[in-house]
Amino acid sequence: FTTVNFKDLGLRGHLADVIVASKDNHGFGLTTCTSVQSMMLPLFINGKGSNVLIKSQTGSGKTLAFVLPVLHELLGANPPVKRTDGCMALIISPTRELCSQIAEVVGRLTRCCVNIVPGAISGGEKKKSEKDRLRKGLNILVATPGRLLDHLKTTEAFSLQKLQFVILDEVDRLLDMGFEQSILEILSRISGRILPGLKDTSIFAEKASHGLNNLQSKYSQHNSVKAKQTTNSIKYIMASATLSDRVKTLALSILISPTHRS
Repeated sequence: FTTVNFKDLGLRGHLADVIVASKDNHGFGLTTCTSVQSMMLPLFINGKGSNVLIKSQTGSGKTLAFVLPVLHELLGANPPVKRTDGCMALIISPTRELCSQIAEVVGRLTRCCVNIVPGAISGGEKKKSEKDRLRKGLNILVATPGRLLDHLKTTEAFSLQKLQFVILDEVDRLLDMGFEQSILEILSRISGRILPGLKDTSIFAEKASHGLNNLQSKYSQHNSVKAKQTTNSIKYIMASATLSDRVKTLALSILISPTHRS
C-alpha cells in the first residue's frame, strides 16, 4: 500500500465512499491505494489515460486499478448511461472463476450507480439465458474468450456500438491457455480491422455466393460482423503478471503508443 488516499483522487459519484466503507456496510474497507492503483487511477481520472500495459502480480489490487477508471468514466457520461446503451466496457479473463471474482467486485461497486448494469458470461449457463441478458443490455461485461467469441458470432442483438473500454486481464495466462487467436479475432471483429497475427481472416472475406440460402447466410454473417464494429475511440488496458515475449508481441498488435506502468 502507498500513502495515496482514495478520497483524494477525485473519483466521481460515491465510488470512493464504497471503497472506504467497511465490509459490513458492503464496502471494501480500504483507505489507501496499492502501488498499481496509485499509478493507474490518476491517469484516467485526469483524462490522460489511453492504452495501458500493466505488469502487476496477482494480489496487487489490479482489479480495482482497471475497474475504477471504467466506472469513473461511465459516471461522467452525458446523457447518463442506461442499460439499453449495451456494452460500454468489456473485461476478458481466462477462466470462469476469475470472471466471477471480477464480476463480484464490479457488482459491489455498482451499488452506488444502479443505472450501470454489469454482468458476466463464462459458460456453465444456458446460452439462451446469456443471450436474453445481452439483448436487454449489460454496460460492463466480464467474459471468457471462448464464450464471448461465440456470442459475437451468433447473438445479433449483442451491441458494441458504444464500447469505450476493452480490458484483457491475466494476459500471460490467456496466452498460456491457448486463447491468442480467439483474442485477435474478438478484437478484429470489434475494430473492423485485421490485427497482426490473426490466422483466419475469413470473417471479412467477400466471396461469391451460390444459391439463395448461401447468400442469405453470408449476408447475415456480414451484418453480424459489421454490428460488432464501433466508431468510438476505445481505450485498451492489458494486465499481466509477466512481460514475456509473447505478451509483448500481443501488446504491440493491440496497443498504439501504450503507456507502460510497472
